[in-house]
Amino acid sequence: MSELEKKQTIEYQDLYDLFFKTSDKLPSKFLYVSEDSFEFDLLVDYYKSIMKKQGAAFEVVVYVSETGDLEKFISELFSMNMFSQNRLCVIKSGSDFLKPLLSSNKEKYYEELKAGLSKITDETILLVHYDSKEIPLKLKKLFSDGAGYIKSRNYFPNEARNSLERILKHEKISMDIDAIDEFIYKTPPSFGTYLRSIKKLKSYFGKKHFSLLEVKELLSATTDYNPDQLVEFLFSNSRFEFFKEFSKIRPDSTDTDKLYLRLLNRLLEKNNEIRKAKILLKKFRSKDDENEFYKLMGMESYSPARKKFVRSKLIRETEIFSDKAISYLYESLIEMNFQFKASSIKDKQNFYFIQKMEKLFLILSANN
Repeated sequence: MSELEKKQTIEYQDLYDLFFKTSDKLPSKFLYVSEDSFEFDLLVDYYKSIMKKQGAAFEVVVYVSETGDLEKFISELFSMNMFSQNRLCVIKSGSDFLKPLLSSNKEKYYEELKAGLSKITDETILLVHYDSKEIPLKLKKLFSDGAGYIKSRNYFPNEARNSLERILKHEKISMDIDAIDEFIYKTPPSFGTYLRSIKKLKSYFGKKHFSLLEVKELLSATTDYNPDQLVEFLFSNSRFEFFKEFSKIRPDSTDTDKLYLRLLNRLLEKNNEIRKAKILLKKFRSKDDENEFYKLMGMESYSPARKKFVRSKLIRETEIFSDKAISYLYESLIEMNFQFKASSIKDKQNFYFIQKMEKLFLILSANN
């Protein structure tokens, strides 16, 4: 596939950035970091369409997180690089698939995979979905040679409107002003959720312009649970919004256990971030100390505007969460993590979680 171009690692803002920058010349390796598979599926479809347009026959090989799949993929890299058959290799559930490489006793596999990936020819296209909010630097470095990279993120409040209008423009649809306001208020702020909801609008109504009533009708039927939004509501002490978002988790869903445990992990990560920020903000008070604060908080690579925004947000959150609230939440999350894995309360998880969170909001109310 001579038209598929190898290049230095390039980070794309989102899928549109890829679609309109690269035409039919695409990176032969691509790492997509996003909890949601919707965006990654669009990436795979896009690659397939370009490869079909180029006319050469190709084989699609899908790897998932099953025992032996990582070892199988590493061993097959050699034959992929030796023979010129066109292949589109897709790795799904990348966080579990690549997790063994983080173990010290798997260093041999890591080096073999790194060497194999560096020798991938234009005849082999590799697309990897790392289904997590973040990717460890060690794993990201595997794709540092000639790979495309997208890391999904939530829009900042001041980005939401422009980002939505950009998507509307590319999808060739429009909304009334009050419909745009409603869409932004009700929809989790990310490229994937915006695009998915807009595609649902087009499919549901079969038209190109939408009123407030139509947007409300669609969004009222769309109950996608957003863990990021839930975490934001908790750490801003927004009780009503928190429980409204939490109500979107269906206790009878087959994925409920996974959703609960993922939520507990997210809350624990954020609680640890607040605990750390609380200590560092006391230690580094002056403007001259800000760079050290950013370094210790892992924010060195952020733009100046984003650093300022995140620091201000952390200050507000540390003011809301007292040491007592942080300790109570930490103990509750550890306890719930243990209890939720026990079969004895499988039917009571919802009630148990609500009970713990209600007590936390009481603690927060007493502080303010």
